[in-house]
Amino acid sequence: MDSNKLRTANSFVENVSEITEILKINNIPANRIFDTIMTQMNDLQDQIQEKKGRRASISDLEEIEEKMEVLESLSDVYLEGVGKNKEYQSKAENQIDAVKRTKEFVLDYKESISRYKGVMKRNEEKIGKETDSLAYDKLASLTERADFMESILKKSTDSAVTSLKMMESLVQDKKNMFTEQEKNTIRYGLASIAIAERVLLGGEEIQDLRTRVRREGEFEKMVTMVAESKSFQSITKENLSPDGVRDFLKEPESGKKLWKDFEKKVRENQKDGKTRELSGKTVAKTNGKRLEKKMQSEQERKAEKKQLEAEKEMKKKKEMKKELKPKGMGMN
Repeated sequence: MDSNKLRTANSFVENVSEITEILKINNIPANRIFDTIMTQMNDLQDQIQEKKGRRASISDLEEIEEKMEVLESLSDVYLEGVGKNKEYQSKAENQIDAVKRTKEFVLDYKESISRYKGVMKRNEEKIGKETDSLAYDKLASLTERADFMESILKKSTDSAVTSLKMMESLVQDKKNMFTEQEKNTIRYGLASIAIAERVLLGGEEIQDLRTRVRREGEFEKMVTMVAESKSFQSITKENLSPDGVRDFLKEPESGKKLWKDFEKKVRENQKDGKTRELSGKTVAKTNGKRLEKKMQSEQERKAEKKQLEAEKEMKKKKEMKKELKPKGMGMN
């Protein structure tokens, strides 16, 4: 939710559509609570489509918040119920997974929506409620971008300062090589410093970071994404020794150079078709599925969508081959 129009919140809209589709193809076995979750998700999708192309208001966001709260509550009730029913669990694995993904989606975006609503309220205080005024769009955009820059600047610099102090502490009187755990810690520190230097370099393209750090915890995940990427690991090998850290700390422009080398390496890998390399493998520890999805190429996204459609079609064919039981015996 990085703009004041709902149509620009592409990742949110795409996730609503994806979760809605997943629920639809997993509505067997019959379950009244699951049916209600599916209905609420459909309503949310319709609600967003209805508002597409116009400016989101605070009341629009409050409506979405209300729907998300209902989905979270229903998901909790469903999961608590199936947790006590081993027989149901055995025949509803995909359905249970679909509800877990629904809850994960709600938790992932709930704080983001609340934060964006706060930004809009601050906008009203600063620039008023005259949304039809000629300058409103420019004023709103300016205040929202400034709000983001203030937040990302503080997060990145705080993280970099902590990392620099940690690295300095590690190399004091250190003559032997670092342990693997210490090397990993230093690499994360280097990632934090490189990102902070990138933020300080500024430029219009820095606004692209908003897609990655719009929610609480996303900055930390971005540090993980960079630190665990093969590209970053390959360019920081020489830094993971006491002398390497000392040289990094002494050189005034080392942070800027590190980020530039990282971007260059990523471009080389993308040119070679290694578009998934940037996400690394260990990112999965911190909700890596979503981060990996953001790094996918258009071709990979299309292939994933095609696979989802194929699974849906296969499920339909299977269900046509067997007699469906009446929908009256669902879980209470």
